[in-house]
Amino acid sequence: MGWLLLVLLSIGGVIVLVALLPRLTWPTVTAHAGACHLQPHHGKRGTTWSTVCGVVWVRDGVRHSAEVDFPRDSVHPGDDVPLIVHGDFAMQRGSLWLGLGFGLAGVLALAIALAGCGRGTRVRDGATPRVETALKVDNQNFLDATVYLLRGGGRFRIGVAPGLSSTVMFLRPEYVATTNELQFLIDFIGSERSPVTESITVAPGDVVELTIPPN
Repeated sequence: MGWLLLVLLSIGGVIVLVALLPRLTWPTVTAHAGACHLQPHHGKRGTTWSTVCGVVWVRDGVRHSAEVDFPRDSVHPGDDVPLIVHGDFAMQRGSLWLGLGFGLAGVLALAIALAGCGRGTRVRDGATPRVETALKVDNQNFLDATVYLLRGGGRFRIGVAPGLSSTVMFLRPEYVATTNELQFLIDFIGSERSPVTESITVAPGDVVELTIPPN
């Protein structure tokens, strides 16, 4: 859902940018504001208001007129206001910069989306994908316990299983790659007891369930 929203924002931003960039070359004129009125805009966050004024300007000896949307109470009848114009269309340059900012944000979102896709994890041809083997420990004892893997005459710490809770740990791939029989040592914290489990048959990608009884 997040990626879809990002893509839609990117497309909208690019469209706005393409539409507004040519307006950077539009000339600036001083227009005279005539009658003005408040215009409501209804949205999800409530109603906002702007001031819409009829404006008149002369360019190359030709008189032009249009209605322009301004921030509320920023323009009044009789004011002279700078506008960018094209034929009989006029707008504030500030509105143009606001639109261009949205367009640039869309382009940035598109770049982030493409970069995210490019950094996606890929398995090279001929490479074996890594398979996680999980150890689910159901510790029904009051004491916390450190879980060790017994392997090759040594013990390797896997993690801590808090008392009266269920914990998921992950075994390193090399622990499972060389053997399919594993034994675990349960070292109770605050106790001298360290029971050892029976051998458990494990394959890469398995979820091994280990239950520590209350006593």
